[in-house]
Amino acid sequence: MQATSTTLFSLVEAVFLDLVPATMVSNLTNTADTLLNYTWLGDLTFVNSLKAKLNQAKTYLLAGDSLSCAVEVKVFQDDVNAVYKDSLNLDPRFVTIEGWKFLYWNAQYILDRLPEPPANPNLVVSLKNSLGNPIPASNVQYYEGSWKDAVNNGDGTFTVITTKPKISIRVYYEYASMQADNVPAQNNTYTFQTVLANVQLKNSSGLLIHTGTVQYYSGAWRSFGTTTNGVATKELLPINYSFRMTHEFLSKDKQQNLSTNPVVDFQTVLCTVKVTNSTNQPINNAAVKYYAGAWRDLGVTNSEGITTKELLPQNISFRASYGSTSLDKQQDINTNNLVEIMLNVP
Repeated sequence: MQATSTTLFSLVEAVFLDLVPATMVSNLTNTADTLLNYTWLGDLTFVNSLKAKLNQAKTYLLAGDSLSCAVEVKVFQDDVNAVYKDSLNLDPRFVTIEGWKFLYWNAQYILDRLPEPPANPNLVVSLKNSLGNPIPASNVQYYEGSWKDAVNNGDGTFTVITTKPKISIRVYYEYASMQADNVPAQNNTYTFQTVLANVQLKNSSGLLIHTGTVQYYSGAWRSFGTTTNGVATKELLPINYSFRMTHEFLSKDKQQNLSTNPVVDFQTVLCTVKVTNSTNQPINNAAVKYYAGAWRDLGVTNSEGITTKELLPQNISFRASYGSTSLDKQQDINTNNLVEIMLNVP
C-alpha cells in the first residue's frame, strides 16, 4: 500500500499545486490502467472521470482562474465521497476507506490553499467624473461579433461576460459614447472618466461676460447650460464635440476635442457702427439695429455718429435709421468690426 499511497499523493500534488512539471498530468493519464489494479479505486469510467476533473482544475489554475479551479476540485471531492458511499452497495465503482481518506482530504487540503478568487472573474466597467467620483453611465456595450449590452449591476457598474481574452467596449453618457479597444476581459476592471468641460464667454478685451446659453451636439443639439459669470460647466466624455454659444440672439459654433483641451472659449468682438450723412458728417441720434431672427436694437449713435455693442463674430445685417430714411448693410464683423453706413440725408 505504501507504493500506492506515494504514487497517488505525487499525482494529486502535481496536478493541483504544480510543484512538479505539468507532464505529471500526462503521467496520470498513462497510469490509468495501473490505478485500476490498486485496491483503492475501481471502474475505468470512474477513474477517467476523476482524471478529467483533475486536468480541468489544473488548466483553470494555470490560467489564473482559482475560482473555476475550486469548483472542479469540489466536484472531484463530491464524486469521491458519493462513490465511497455507493461502495456499500453492489455498484461496480468503489473507493475504499483508505482511498476516500486520501483523496477527499487531499482535495480539501488543496481547496484550503488555493489563491483567493477575484471579486468578479469577468470584466467590470465603471464611469467616474473628473474628480474621480463614480457616476452612472447610460449603458456599456462590448463587441463580440456584434455590439452587445453588458450586464447592469445596478450600482453604477456594468459586467462584461465573455470568453475572449480582449475586447472592445463602449460607454454611453449624456447622449455620447467613447470606445476603448483591446481591453483585457478576464479578471479585470476598466474605468472610463469624464472631464469637466468649461465653456467660457469673453468680450473683446478678454473679460468674462454675461450671459450666454450653451449647447453641445451629440445626435442633436443638447442643453449644456447658461453661463454664470461668463462660465458654464458640465461633465462630458473626453471626445470631440461641436459647441454652440448663443449671446444677444446670435449663435456661434465651435468644434473642440475635450481630451486635448476641456476649456472652450467663445469671444465677442466690439462691433462699431458709424452712421454719416451724404457729406460724410456724423449723424447724431441715428437708430441702429441688427438682424438676429428679428431686428434687434444695437444702439443710438452719439455725436460722432457711433454706437457699439459686443457681438459674436459673424456675418450680420445692420440697419441705420434717421427720420424717415434707413439703409441696410451686411458685413462679416469677424473680418471687419467697423460697419460704416451713409444715409442719404443732408
